[in-house]
Amino acid sequence: MCILYKNLTEILKGCMIVLYNKDINMRLDSIAQVQQGYTFRTKVLPQPDAQGFLLQAGDIRHRYIQTSALTPFETADFDTNRLLQDGDVVLASKLSFAVSVYRGWDEIIPNSSIVVIRPDQDQIIPEFLALVLSSQSVQKHFSSVSIGQYHRSIRIQDIRGLVLPDTSIVKQQEIVDFASNIAKQQEAYQMKTEYLQDLLQTTIHQITHSL
Repeated sequence: MCILYKNLTEILKGCMIVLYNKDINMRLDSIAQVQQGYTFRTKVLPQPDAQGFLLQAGDIRHRYIQTSALTPFETADFDTNRLLQDGDVVLASKLSFAVSVYRGWDEIIPNSSIVVIRPDQDQIIPEFLALVLSSQSVQKHFSSVSIGQYHRSIRIQDIRGLVLPDTSIVKQQEIVDFASNIAKQQEAYQMKTEYLQDLLQTTIHQITHSL
């Protein structure tokens, strides 16, 4: 049975009860490289003719990074290890702690407000990791360990030391597939709602335009 959750990551509430064994867990830095985005020394300005892109914390709004919404930026001078790679999980280390997955081969440089998590995909599926990091319990943990009075941020050592459930790849994929199904239902529901709203406005206009 498929349930349309208001928040996609709420599926983990039910799944983690089954999958999480407190005696079998692992640190994030044992299964992934975790590094801070690039620190720019001067103000960054858009470069309209650039072939690459700049990723900032405010760009993390969806399950996947939307390249079309990023700021054009020249990346030729950066070490390739600094650029996003297919399957990287990105975390906004300030304020929102939003999480997204990058899939693709564009040249994207993340700034210092981003933590890039490059998982060993033989041990953990990027989309599963993103779901865990977005879950209510992990987000609450991030808030509890964050520092700063007005602009809260997470230290990279607290991200590296995060303890995760050791879940089989098969179970991870089941959860990812379930999440994808929910996302498709949400999208279909949103499109239907927008259609009905348009239909309502058209009907009202037809009734009232001659008044």
